[in-house]
Amino acid sequence: MLTVLKAIRRALGDLRRPRVLLWVIAPITCALLVWGLVAWFWWGPLTVTMQAVLPAWFPGAWLGSWGVSVRHFFAVLLTLGILGPLVMMTSLTVTAFFVMPVLVTVVAEAHYPTLERKRFGTLAGSVLNTVIALVIFTVLWLITLPLWLTGVGAVIAPMLNSALLNRRVFGYDALTDHASAGEYAAIVKTARRRLFWLAITLSPLSLIPLVNLFAPVVSGLAFAHLCLAELDQLRRKPDDV
Repeated sequence: MLTVLKAIRRALGDLRRPRVLLWVIAPITCALLVWGLVAWFWWGPLTVTMQAVLPAWFPGAWLGSWGVSVRHFFAVLLTLGILGPLVMMTSLTVTAFFVMPVLVTVVAEAHYPTLERKRFGTLAGSVLNTVIALVIFTVLWLITLPLWLTGVGAVIAPMLNSALLNRRVFGYDALTDHASAGEYAAIVKTARRRLFWLAITLSPLSLIPLVNLFAPVVSGLAFAHLCLAELDQLRRKPDDV
């Protein structure tokens, strides 16, 4: 756990670097612009669709006008429950494809300047990995969407789902330039718990207003720190992979 906290501390420290600051708000700005326009033009039809999705008895016609208001409230909640993850998925995709290479370079140059680049990954591999992660995220998101109507489930389900998504995407992209295929496989196996706990620890950031603007970049930096540290330690062992 100390390794995880160290990675987060170093990631927060890197946010002060001018080269990183330029990329901090880019992912969330792109995501909010895209889905903000969708909400602006189609908010009405979206909420109407969500009302149609709700069971006819929820709430029953016997509640009268009050029931209509409650039904509209839950329709809005479901709409936000759909748009919220879409914003996060878009922001994460932008971070993975355009920002992560910069973040990894910043971390490597500052903390691991002698770490050899073996470049096991490719752009196609990164795209495929991200697509698979997003498909898994979407399936789990749809399955757990009803939990958004509950108090605890509205927090826990998105956090766990977000953690799984971040671990798969950033865990791959953080090593694609520096590790070999064998080294990547070894790190995924030996550091599985640390990668998971890093993802879980960072997942609440996506739920905090304003802080969530920086969540994708902070997560990317933290995974870069942890993964490169694991790679550096692996190469210092007598039996290299």
